[in-house]
Amino acid sequence: MSKADFSTVAGIKAEIASIAKAGKTLDGRIQRCAVAAFEHMLAHRDHTLLVELYQALSKGMRRASMAAWIMQFTQLTANTDSAT
Repeated sequence: MSKADFSTVAGIKAEIASIAKAGKTLDGRIQRCAVAAFEHMLAHRDHTLLVELYQALSKGMRRASMAAWIMQFTQLTANTDSAT
């Protein structure tokens, strides 16, 4: 966890820069994992890794983008049944 100095503009700007860098790193990790899970699905007809990756993402833009990507490039569809 970061020990940012939120009492100064410079400290806040430094934390913003750190968050941006961490976000880019995470985006790359997610993309590499998604491609590997997709390739696994094609090779083994097993979609569970894509589902696990999707479920691991926090609710927000990354998760919404992952859902859109999965539905565009696979035959999977969204589960709209809240009971499952």
